[in-house]
Amino acid sequence: MVAAIRAMCDERFLLHGTSASTGGSAPLIVVNGPIRREIAMNATHNALANGSRANATIGRAVRLCLLNLLGCVPGALDRSTLGHPGKFTLCVAEDEEDSPWRPLAQERGVADGVSAVTVVAVESPRQVMNEWTDDPAELCETFAAEMRANMLTYSIWAGPYVLVIPKQLRDLFVAAGWQKRDVREYVHRAARVRREDWRRVGKSRLVTPENAGREFTALRAPDDLLVVAAPAVVRRQVAGGHAPRPGPPGGVPDGVKEATMGIRVLDPTGEGSAEGGGLARPLGSLRGATIGLLDNGKANVTRFLDHVERVLRAEHGIGGVLRRRKANLSAPADPDLVAELARCDAVVSAVGD
Repeated sequence: MVAAIRAMCDERFLLHGTSASTGGSAPLIVVNGPIRREIAMNATHNALANGSRANATIGRAVRLCLLNLLGCVPGALDRSTLGHPGKFTLCVAEDEEDSPWRPLAQERGVADGVSAVTVVAVESPRQVMNEWTDDPAELCETFAAEMRANMLTYSIWAGPYVLVIPKQLRDLFVAAGWQKRDVREYVHRAARVRREDWRRVGKSRLVTPENAGREFTALRAPDDLLVVAAPAVVRRQVAGGHAPRPGPPGGVPDGVKEATMGIRVLDPTGEGSAEGGGLARPLGSLRGATIGLLDNGKANVTRFLDHVERVLRAEHGIGGVLRRRKANLSAPADPDLVAELARCDAVVSAVGD
C-alpha cells in the first residue's frame, strides 16, 4: 500500500488531475513479485473483483488515503460525474508463475525477484470476448475494436490503455510465439479512427470537410499499452481499460514512461483554439511576459489560480499578473478590461468549478 501511495504521489501520475476530473478514473494497482504469494493475493478466478481479502484491502486502503488525507471527497475535490465501482478497490496480482511473458514491473525497470506495484489511473474496465479464433492477429483486432469504440464514444485523444489477458487467451499468443511487445505493436497499428467516423456515433457537428480525414491513434506509441497477465484460468475474455495517466512502479522512477500534460495558456487574440491545436505557447517561453488570470470567484477556483500564479512567478519568470475576479469581469463593470487584456501576452480563464 505504501508503494502504491508513493507511486501515485510521483508528479508523472498527475494525482490531482485523476482525482478531480469529471471523468471518474480510479487507480488500478498491479502487484508484481514475491509479495503476491506472501499475502495470499488472488491467483485464480475473478482477478479484478472479489475473491481475496488482500486484493480488496489494498485497493480500499488506497481509497481511504485519498479520502482522508487528500480530501478526494465526492462533490468536493472529487468531481466525478458517474465514477465506477473500481473507485472502491481495483487491485490485481499479475500471473508470473504460469506465464512466460516478462512481468510488468520488470518491463518498467524493476529488478527480477523484487516486489513492486504499478499504479495506473483507468476508466471502468471493459470485458472483451472472442471464442471464434486462435489467430493472435484476429484476437488483437478484437482488442483494437474495443479501443476504437472508446475513442468514438468517450475520448478520441490518445492515452495509455491497459489489457489484462487471462491464461487461456495468453496460451494462444505464446503458442504462436507472440510476446507482450508483439501485442503492443499490433494494437498500436490497428487502434485508429478518423474524425469522419464520428458521424455514425452522433457527433457529426464536430466533423468538417477540413478535418474529416484526420487520423487519431489510441496509443501514441506501442509502449503506451500496458499488458498484464491475469491469473484467471478459463474463458477467452480480456479486460481493457482506458488509462488517462500512468504511474511508475513504487519507488522505481528510472525508466518509467512519463505521461504528463504541460500547462498551456490561451492566446488572448482569439486566434488559438483547442480543436485547431492553437493552445498557445509553453510556459517556458513566457519569461518576462504579462499574464491575465480571470477568476469566476468560487473558492476552489481562486485557490487554483493562486497556485497557478505562484508557479508562473517562481518557475517561469513572468513579468507581471493581471488578476480579475467575477465582480469586475465585464466591460460595463470595467470599461478598460478589453484594453488591459490586450496588453497581456496570454490569459488563463477559469470559468467552471
